[in-house]
Amino acid sequence: MIRFQEAHVKSLPSVRLGDLVDLRILQNWLSECDSNHGETCRILTKVKRKGLIVNLILIDVVRQKLVPMSSKCRYFTLSYMWGGVKMLQATNENLSRLMQDGGISSYGSLIPPVIYDAIDLIRALGERWLWVDSLCIVSDDYTQKHDQISQMGLIYTQAFATIAVLSGSDASARLPGFHRGTRTAQITETVRGVQLITRGATLLDTLMVSHYDDRGWTMQERILSRRCLFFSDFQVFFQCQKSIRHEIDESSSIPRQTFHDLHSLDLISEPPHSWIFGFEFYATLVESYTRRNLSYASDVLNAFEGLSSIMEQCCGSSFYYGLPESLFDIVVLWAPCSSIHFDRRRMYRPSRANEDLRRGITVTEFPSWSWAGWIGEVEYN
Repeated sequence: MIRFQEAHVKSLPSVRLGDLVDLRILQNWLSECDSNHGETCRILTKVKRKGLIVNLILIDVVRQKLVPMSSKCRYFTLSYMWGGVKMLQATNENLSRLMQDGGISSYGSLIPPVIYDAIDLIRALGERWLWVDSLCIVSDDYTQKHDQISQMGLIYTQAFATIAVLSGSDASARLPGFHRGTRTAQITETVRGVQLITRGATLLDTLMVSHYDDRGWTMQERILSRRCLFFSDFQVFFQCQKSIRHEIDESSSIPRQTFHDLHSLDLISEPPHSWIFGFEFYATLVESYTRRNLSYASDVLNAFEGLSSIMEQCCGSSFYYGLPESLFDIVVLWAPCSSIHFDRRRMYRPSRANEDLRRGITVTEFPSWSWAGWIGEVEYN
């Protein structure tokens, strides 16, 4: 069974963190990566050569409104967990109001705390633009929604950085350390005159116990991002394609050694190992993805669309129900890790004709030969 190969590093030093994160540390991490890491942390070579640009709706964090933009600008994305929280979504009806100055803040508590915190954070960092799915995808414009989902890979790979929220289990969570009282204080105790402080966890350990790493949608959001700021209950981590930083010792850098680096996608179509590497990369993604949970079973391909679309751009291979055409005779040989039940999932796609009650939506069943047609973890032996 193929598994992600994360670097296991020693536990971090014991340093007392303040109640609030020092935003200058985050700015330094982003600036140093942008200035010194070169092509490693820039847009994928094959994507950049094709000049692929995505038309976006972005949040202007200064004027608190939505603005039509493109992926050529410097923008951030938010990766978080919706959970069962009911929140405002952009629709054809409220879009004009959201595009007015102060339009976003005018909805008050209809927008969850995690989104307001992300808006305030981007503004505090001296940045201007933020992409958040609930507000930047028009939920009842099925053509625009489908286009945005199909281009999710480009949206995240072309973003300057992603804010990933590891705390809580839904959109009611706050950004830990951005406001006072929003993150867990380190436990301290004095024994015989010696002050003891709880030791900081690594990013890998933090992800393993977080609900964030159990969700289907967050997998592609994390992998596709060139840079991530992870807000956990105890500290902030920074991860780019070259290194991992942690707030406890902000000046130190841990080399990043993962099999599923975004940058490694540029190597998939390079001979002589393109076939072997392409299969192993894909199999690793599928095995990890099928262990995760989705609120809606019909999202199984949508939440994988970003990864498959980027692999299409890098490899030139079309995907059929989650399986790459160029490796079809091999990737169709997946196997269940345990007993799983078959579910005829339904997938909704925009239609050119308004023939049904879903305003131009056709219904397609998932085939049994694809792992997408089943619920449960699968593997490639």
